[in-house]
Amino acid sequence: MTIILRPSRLSIEQEFYAPIPLGEGRRVQYNAGAPDQDGPLQLLGYILRWGACYFVAGPDFAHDEQELIQAIKVGRVDHLGKDEVPAARVQRFCSLIEAVSGLCTLIDLAYGPEGESMLECPESDEHEVFDADASPEDPSYAQC
Repeated sequence: MTIILRPSRLSIEQEFYAPIPLGEGRRVQYNAGAPDQDGPLQLLGYILRWGACYFVAGPDFAHDEQELIQAIKVGRVDHLGKDEVPAARVQRFCSLIEAVSGLCTLIDLAYGPEGESMLECPESDEHEVFDADASPEDPSYAQC
């Protein structure tokens, strides 16, 4: 079994101490492999600054950054993912602090509250057979 820890809210906030330049974005990624190995980076979301706004896409957002930039340029951000659940839509904020907080909320919605770990359990080839007719006298009755 491999335990995979996602970044904490504090570590995400630390990534955004420096302001984001106009028209640029930052990704929040983490190592999806074991802690002692370099595994593939999994995207948890990104924040893009455009004009006076910060646009936030969380882990459930189904589009890439270029599609988001195109939607911003033509003024159709609200149509991007409009049929999706609210957590999969682009969020708009007026400050970087609010945007980081919004991204952390989207990560919590997708992966559970901070401090919980995602677990990757190996598949077992053995299938436990439940015997509905077993009695307390049967030695297999109380096996876990």
